[in-house]
Amino acid sequence: MGYIDDEMNLLEKITIKRAVMTALWNERGYTDVEILESSIQLDYLLNQYQQLLMGKKEIQKQVNIA
Repeated sequence: MGYIDDEMNLLEKITIKRAVMTALWNERGYTDVEILESSIQLDYLLNQYQQLLMGKKEIQKQVNIA
């Protein structure tokens, strides 16, 4: 899988996780265990996305140097 596929896949997962978390928040409130678990999962996805973008920038930087 290439960067674009990985990026699109992560963005889709992030969008879905945000929607689920928002629905749970509205239903149960912000201190519910499931909300906290969902928040941790969203943080993990956001960190993966950031690392993917940082790797992409590093590759572009190396290509520009060469």
